[in-house]
Amino acid sequence: MNGTWNVGSLGSTPASWKQWGQCFAQEVRAMRAVPGSHLLFDWNVNAGYRNIPLADFYPGNAYVDIIGIDFYDTSGQPLPPVGHPDRWTALSRQPDSLMEVAAFAAANHKPLSFPEWATVGSQGDDAAYVTSMGAFIAHHDIAFQSWFDAGDNGILQLTPGMAPRSLRAYIKAFG
Repeated sequence: MNGTWNVGSLGSTPASWKQWGQCFAQEVRAMRAVPGSHLLFDWNVNAGYRNIPLADFYPGNAYVDIIGIDFYDTSGQPLPPVGHPDRWTALSRQPDSLMEVAAFAAANHKPLSFPEWATVGSQGDDAAYVTSMGAFIAHHDIAFQSWFDAGDNGILQLTPGMAPRSLRAYIKAFG
């Protein structure tokens, strides 16, 4: 929603952010009105992409069951190199990133989700990032997590040939 590459993105003004939240709420009301529907709605942001206050486009607790974040090991902000001990802190504290979205989810009494997360080829096979994600997920209220394993857009597939260190860290963290 907060990316600029999608037709249905937030737009670029506070008024359009509010309208986006209202549209989300209207869609949820329509889908919940279907007899027999038992849907959960995940309000999902892209980490570190745009520094827009989350509350400015949040549709409200009545329309959100889970708060999600797509969180990769890259950023629009300068980062320490892969393997540097401060890298995780920098990644997790960038604008609209993990710590901010996790705090927002907790403040709204919602579980967190990771609909997309992975290592990016431009950053390399980043096992420390995977280990840190595993530890974060193990110690927080997480509805679900999903490694984005499409093998496109420069995202490393979780395979022995493409990301062996990340694969080992993922298996250690998640079995």
